[in-house]
Amino acid sequence: MTSTLFAGAKHAQIYAKYRPSPPKSLIKSIIEYLKLKRDPPFKKAIDVGCGSGQSTVVLSPYFETVIGLDISEAQIECAKKFNSSRNIEYNIYMRTNLAIIGIVNDISFKDIIPKLIYLLKILRG
Repeated sequence: MTSTLFAGAKHAQIYAKYRPSPPKSLIKSIIEYLKLKRDPPFKKAIDVGCGSGQSTVVLSPYFETVIGLDISEAQIECAKKFNSSRNIEYNIYMRTNLAIIGIVNDISFKDIIPKLIYLLKILRG
């Protein structure tokens, strides 16, 4: 029920319109922390649960590629429509489809970037 509650196109459009972007100070803190751990340029990041792509977009200037994942096809379509950037990829993520994570060889869930992006999702509510 929960996964289908937010899956529709109408909800995705409302979400995209009213969902605030993460604070610039938070993104700055994440990037500054990454610079302590790795030398730029940063290759890839994964935005898990990207919804309509607000965090994906604000992360895109700092990474060669940002992959936005969401279980809602409507959210992904909305993200593609409103957030076009050459270094962003959006994909539908199903719990049974873990292969998408395999395309990110240099950064995995054991590394810091996806954890920070996950924290970003939690902090922004």
